[in-house]
Amino acid sequence: MNLLLAGLVMAGIGGAAALSLAFANRKFFYLDESHADGIVPKLSANGEKLVARLACAGGSNVAWTRARYEGLGTCRAAALVGGGGKGCAWGCLGLGDCARVCEFGAITMNEHGLPVVDESKCTACGDCVTVCPKQLFSIHPISHRLWVACKSLQHGEAAEAECEVACNGCGRCAADAPGVVCIKDNLAVVDYTQNHAGARDAIHGCPTGAIVWIDEKLGPVKGAEAKHITRKSSLPVKPKANGTNGTSAAHRTSSAGTEAKS
Repeated sequence: MNLLLAGLVMAGIGGAAALSLAFANRKFFYLDESHADGIVPKLSANGEKLVARLACAGGSNVAWTRARYEGLGTCRAAALVGGGGKGCAWGCLGLGDCARVCEFGAITMNEHGLPVVDESKCTACGDCVTVCPKQLFSIHPISHRLWVACKSLQHGEAAEAECEVACNGCGRCAADAPGVVCIKDNLAVVDYTQNHAGARDAIHGCPTGAIVWIDEKLGPVKGAEAKHITRKSSLPVKPKANGTNGTSAAHRTSSAGTEAKS
């Protein structure tokens, strides 16, 4: 009887340990004293480090805000109410949900309200991917240095009217790096199966700097033809010409005593 009881206890302990390991695996890290901080980042199938990348460079100094958001201070709440007031429907709302959810301190918000990922701290856990209501984050091998920092599907002047660094679908990157970049739905798309084929050539002629090369030390590097942005201050709220009020629907919602659900 005692042996049976002992066996049941050991089985329970083993089951609990298995569940703990399964949870740790889903979070994509585990403890290992051989690593400097005890955290081993998620790796690709071929053993390469993975990192989170942000497909937006539209900070407050280059992207127009069409209505002032005054609701709950989260991106998910803002996205539910008038899209958060940003002119570009695809752009980062800058309220920092991704930075708050990151358990490793790998994401900080810069002076223009854009998330910045520290590749050395990123474990590719995927929490930023899950929390972003605009689906701007994705997980990539660190060797994917050619990057389209935009998700706008608008074309030409319409895209640049909302954000000075938007991809305008001009196709110069595809011409400079044929087979590596193509234009799909007015947006540059990188074929990473061709990542070896001189991919950096694609940034040279981009007029807005929407496609960049992420240098290991320098960060995002733009091509020589990209417009030079010197503005440091935020752009003012600028309602669209159709008479849209300068305050987001979030203000009306909060005034009525209701809250957007995050």
